[in-house]
Amino acid sequence: MSKFATYLWRSLFGFYSIFVISFLVILLIETMEVNFKNETSVGDIYIGGVPKRDASSYLLSRVVSYLNEIEINVTYNNQTFPIHEDFIEYDHNLTVTYIKDGIHNDLYADYNDSKLTTELEKILPIGMAAIVDTEMFIYDILNSFENMEPVMNLYIMDYIEDIESLQVPLDSFIYLTDEGDDILSRINDLELIISANSRFSVLDAFSTLDLSTNELNILATGINAITIDTNFISRVKHNSRIMYFEVNNDIENYGTYVHRSQNKDFSFYNPFDLEYRIEIVEHESGMEFILSGIPFEENYDHYVVETVIDFVPLPDDYDPVDGSTHVSGVEGKEIKLYRYILNDNVMTDTELIYTNYYSPKNETYK
Repeated sequence: MSKFATYLWRSLFGFYSIFVISFLVILLIETMEVNFKNETSVGDIYIGGVPKRDASSYLLSRVVSYLNEIEINVTYNNQTFPIHEDFIEYDHNLTVTYIKDGIHNDLYADYNDSKLTTELEKILPIGMAAIVDTEMFIYDILNSFENMEPVMNLYIMDYIEDIESLQVPLDSFIYLTDEGDDILSRINDLELIISANSRFSVLDAFSTLDLSTNELNILATGINAITIDTNFISRVKHNSRIMYFEVNNDIENYGTYVHRSQNKDFSFYNPFDLEYRIEIVEHESGMEFILSGIPFEENYDHYVVETVIDFVPLPDDYDPVDGSTHVSGVEGKEIKLYRYILNDNVMTDTELIYTNYYSPKNETYK
């Protein structure tokens, strides 16, 4: 090979080597950019343009700040309670490891089941936290966490299916009557539910049955008796239209009058997220009314204040008609029923629920 040919080959090889090395350098630079590309984000944190060497500390500071400010609220019984966020366990290493340049990336986190249960037990009735679908609950929270939503509002009843397993008898009342068998034979297939956030009406509940006014009054009185010591509100109630001497003393505190054609109803409103059940069963002396549901958060009770209403006597100089029969006067009674909440054996929040008025029977001759 001539000297010229050798020189030419060496020159061409040199140029080719420079070209290859330059290409590799450019490729290396492109694959090792010092900053993240535009459009790169993690959760709700934009890191486009952030130096890659600083991304880990930058992300960690932002996520820690977010966790310190986040609000997680759980709504139960129309009341909203904050719960602590420390059951969310942010996985920083996993988050940083799986960052891909130029796209949206997820925040990775796990959760501590025992810490979550502890938080829920603080705000829910005994036993309810155990039937919460924590898997779905956490799924929704982690979705919100990945988007770094500042406030999470969760409605606890969305995560409970077996609520009936926690229902227990709350109150009962025995109505002494010889009409019990006849009434029960007609209502035994009827399901009486006090629905959540709704008004319960006696006339509506028994609208499909052909019941007499007296039978409706018996049912209304029994239901009234078992729903006094509750959180139900906005009670609509009418007095019985009887004189005191006619009333059964066992029901005088609870006597309730309803009449379909007069549109006189007994009703009340359940303002909370839980439903309750009314069961009416046979009793040896009549019927037993039973209210079942989740125990109330407050301890309700009631008392009555009675006032005797004097009858009108005949004048001393009254001259009865010959042959007429003397009818003695009988006193009437006014009964005011008050409900209260018992806190540490102290009566609080006392309120007048209703007044029952039974007329006196005036003295006369017949």
